[in-house]
Amino acid sequence: MVTVFLASGHRDSELPAAFHSGRGEPGDMEVAAVADLIDRRGGRAWAVARNLKPMRLAAERLQKADPPPGLYDDLLAAGARYLA
Repeated sequence: MVTVFLASGHRDSELPAAFHSGRGEPGDMEVAAVADLIDRRGGRAWAVARNLKPMRLAAERLQKADPPPGLYDDLLAAGARYLA
């Protein structure tokens, strides 16, 4: 998603481009600003949409494997956190 945004040529892509070409470790404020910008430009929505089908397939296959109920619930909750 970041690569798509950087390659888009959108005027807001300058901040993430500078962020990725910088040297050293970025500060917390820089990371937050870039994450917010990518989110506002649809990056989170794109990533969620892109991963829903594989997550559903994984959940179906996991359920068919008949794991202990607690393990199944924990794994689904962990995956859901990344898609929220």
